[in-house]
Amino acid sequence: MKRILMISSDYEPCYGGIGIHVKNLIYELIKLEYQITLLVGRMKTSSDYAYTSGELYSITADTEELKVVEIDTNFTRSLSKEELKLRSVLEEKDIFDYDTAILNQLFLKGAIAYLGHTDDEFRLIHLHDAFISFGAVMLGKFLHIPTVVTMHSMNSGEAWMIDNVRRYLVNNVDKILCVSDFIRNEIIRRFNFTDVSKLQTVHNSVRLEIRKREQPVLPNGEFVFCGRLEEVKGADLLIRAVSLLPQSYRERVRLTIIGSGSAEEQLKSLCEEVHMEEKTVFTGLISQNDVFKYYEKAMCVVLPSRKEAFSTAALEAMSIGCCVLASDVGGFTELIRDGENGFLFKTENVQELTEKLRYVFDHTKIVNETGRKAQLKVSEEYLWKTTAKKIHDIYEEFGHVR
Repeated sequence: MKRILMISSDYEPCYGGIGIHVKNLIYELIKLEYQITLLVGRMKTSSDYAYTSGELYSITADTEELKVVEIDTNFTRSLSKEELKLRSVLEEKDIFDYDTAILNQLFLKGAIAYLGHTDDEFRLIHLHDAFISFGAVMLGKFLHIPTVVTMHSMNSGEAWMIDNVRRYLVNNVDKILCVSDFIRNEIIRRFNFTDVSKLQTVHNSVRLEIRKREQPVLPNGEFVFCGRLEEVKGADLLIRAVSLLPQSYRERVRLTIIGSGSAEEQLKSLCEEVHMEEKTVFTGLISQNDVFKYYEKAMCVVLPSRKEAFSTAALEAMSIGCCVLASDVGGFTELIRDGENGFLFKTENVQELTEKLRYVFDHTKIVNETGRKAQLKVSEEYLWKTTAKKIHDIYEEFGHVR
């Protein structure tokens, strides 16, 4: 038997990059004859998804190959009036720390309740990212099985509690998979981590069979941003950069911002401030299929992150032959060679970003060629079939999965 207990804070129907990663990995592992039980403990709910069961957990999928168990981690519903009042006066960092602590408590409670009602035997835990670190490590000790973690991000400030959670995690699991060399190097630097044999880079990947661009891009002024609407993703930099284009270029611009987050209203206000409101469309959260429809028409996808581990949005855009313009941070520099299979600009440099946007307008032939080379790179190096085989080999290292 090859049943894996997988844990994630992000999964469909409302999900971001981690959820996409988990979904695609499960799809490929099932092909390799694994049976997966996925425990989902969401960091937060949204208007698109909220946990409504009155039980500690709810089984949302139950087949031989895949069981999906939603754990009730709805903080606001479980907090007393006094606790909600406390949370309301905390600063952003402290709210995040507070929620992380509650998440682990609620997750562990629901997970143990589920495990007490199943006869399944698990050979290994595979955790995704650090939000449920304590819960996952405790379950590993409870079940006496190895724990593997995929680290998707190192974005928080080094003084935040979540960074200490990450420190705890990397020192209490059996293997650490990093979605980029940037993440690997950050773990070594930030935590003075010396057991490098536990670290292995396994990049994010993409499914090429979804679709591909049918026609070459034209100088139509279509720029697309896709990501969480948070400061770290830098959508504000893109809005400012587009506003600085000469009038003859701005007349042709259409900026599409895909995603949702706490900065959405600020970004809309910024559009009004720089007179971009009529040129900018905010789509909110949309399906992956609809995201690709925007990519197909775009001159380029612009990802101006202030920090980035290894962007799923960049991989998906490149996979259909779309040119990506990104900041020169983190995993972007492992994926994109400036001027060859995409374009990079110095992070936070709005003026340079404006110049690169203008270059895209003026050199569509080169833009099409970079898109073609981007698709070639992704097809050769970042396919889920290959990634799943690497993860299978890592599972095999423990001698528990045969």
